Amino acid sequence: MPVLQEALLKNGGGGQIGGRATGPGGGVAEFPPLMEMSRPAEAEERFREALKRTPGRPMAIYGIARAAELKGNEPTARQRYQEFLTIWKNADPNRPELVIAKNFLAKAPSN
Repeated sequence: MPVLQEALLKNGGGGQIGGRATGPGGGVAEFPPLMEMSRPAEAEERFREALKRTPGRPMAIYGIARAAELKGNEPTARQRYQEFLTIWKNADPNRPELVIAKNFLAKAPSN
């Protein structure tokens, strides 16, 4: 059993592990470590699976965008960041996720 999955089970499926918030059953919060370990393709796949289970989930959309950006897939990153910003249009503009999305869209060429 992967270490993170084991920790989630011991933690009751929620709370914090390694400074990261988790939801029941782990949720999308378990996937950022995949990107930190230079595994954005695997992270993107997991975020897409989470999005199928919970359509419109902002952090899954953000995760797909971030993974696509790290893989160099600018069209997907642009589309998903725009979708994410639309959903979170009323969120605190200082949230790191919003800053990252806005910075990417400001520098990435549009098609």
